Amino acid sequence: IAVCGDLRMAPVQLDAIMGITDAGQEMLLFSTRNKLYILPEIPKRWSEGEINGLRARGGIIADIKWSSQNNYSVILLTSLNENKNIEIELPDGSSRVVNLHKGKTEKILGGLYIDPTKI
Repeated sequence: IAVCGDLRMAPVQLDAIMGITDAGQEMLLFSTRNKLYILPEIPKRWSEGEINGLRARGGIIADIKWSSQNNYSVILLTSLNENKNIEIELPDGSSRVVNLHKGKTEKILGGLYIDPTKI
């Protein structure tokens, strides 16, 4: 960061600071307008973890907890005042459509578990 060699005069590189944060988030949750990708590029060294409050396009908030790519839970909530159908791609490559309502979640059994008691 200190291109000039003097840390007191070092420029602040917001693009680098914010870019690394965004890259980390998108390894855990990537979103397009109509689709969410859950744990799309999680590094093998991150064999377990938890993150809360990730924001996705379309007013969606996600909490994700995992102990492997095939053992995870996801809580999804929409902050919009409308129903929203969103396609979700899971780490195993399968996908499904979830209908979200403001303040409510859907419970899906299988690899993806959306827990309505967490919200």
